[in-house]
Formats: sequence, C-alpha cells, structure tokens
Amino acid sequence: MKFLLLVAFVALSAACFSSASASKTWTLTEANNNTNITPTLGDTIVIKLKGNPTTGHKWIIECLSGDAVTFPSPRTYENNGGGHGSGGTFTFTLNAAEPGHGSIFLKYARNWTGTPANTFLVSWHNTRPTIAENEDM
Repeated sequence: MKFLLLVAFVALSAACFSSASASKTWTLTEANNNTNITPTLGDTIVIKLKGNPTTGHKWIIECLSGDAVTFPSPRTYENNGGGHGSGGTFTFTLNAAEPGHGSIFLKYARNWTGTPANTFLVSWHNTRPTIAENEDM
C-alpha cells in the first residue's frame, strides 16, 4: 500500500513539475510596439519586424537594458519570396534567462543617416515559474 502511494506521489509530482516548467514562445510584431510582457524563465521572445534591406534600411539594436535575457542566435532576415527588392522579415530571438526587468529598443534605419524610419520598444519582467501557472491541475 505504501509503495502504491509512493508511486502515485512521484507520478503526480512529475506531472506538476513538467507542466510548470514548459516554456512559451512570445511572438511580437509591430502591433506589440511600446508594450510590456511578463515571460517566465525559459520562455523565448521572438521579435518579427517587416523591412527591406535593399533600401539600405535594417532593424538594429539601439539599446538593450537589463541582463535578464540571452541571445541564442543573431538577428536574421528572411525574404518574403516576392523576388529581389520585395522586402521581408527581420527576426530577433531572446531567451528569458534570469529573473528581472529589461527592455530592447530597435531602430529601422540606414547606417549613414541619423534619423530612423521606424522604431520598436518592448519591456519585460521575467518571473520564475510557479505551480499556480499549471493550468492542467
């Protein structure tokens, strides 16, 4: 009987902790400009912004505050498939690595001009996962 209770407890504990630690991907676009998000540690923040490097414009990091995120990969660019000069999407990927606050300010500009054509700002407060976040229980 004690053995069955122990097995049940271990199974329930494993289910709780595996669900509580499941990470989420936050996909942000121009519609999320000037917003605050609350990712949990381990979550991924993906920022996807439209642009066209053939015009000389690129999305670049103007300012990154806080040390609560890491960059698992550099900025990427994917053409939308409409042919040369048609534009596409710049992608920045961050991971919520530590508890804390931070923000990223991006500008869409040409390297040789000081005035950006567009800007993007998002702030975050990374939190630790809790059992209460488990919606399956």
